[in-house]
Amino acid sequence: MGNASVLVVDDNKIMRDMLRGILESEGYFVTSCEDGPSALKLAGEKHFEIVLTDFQMPGMNGDEVVKLLRQLYPDIIIVGFSLANKKRVFLEAGANQFISKEQLLPDLMPMIANYNI
Repeated sequence: MGNASVLVVDDNKIMRDMLRGILESEGYFVTSCEDGPSALKLAGEKHFEIVLTDFQMPGMNGDEVVKLLRQLYPDIIIVGFSLANKKRVFLEAGANQFISKEQLLPDLMPMIANYNI
């Protein structure tokens, strides 16, 4: 069970709420927002150990969020997710991991557990 702070970034409220429920049930402290600019603002106000970000969002895609977060907070764990295969794009932007949305639910908690946070 974790106690790390997690930021969930996704323009889909259902996805944000679902991830919040899963993570909070495992003891994580979750903040969520719907777009990249909001994520950057929140990251400047609060320390997060983990950021989970979708790829396709209005205004700023997830890879742009990853690039900026990586520059500002080099030690943060960043996980990108998408329906499309954006693994290469996310990893090149500086994400630690990529998970396909189809595998997000079964793979997320084991992946986070590997970081021992």
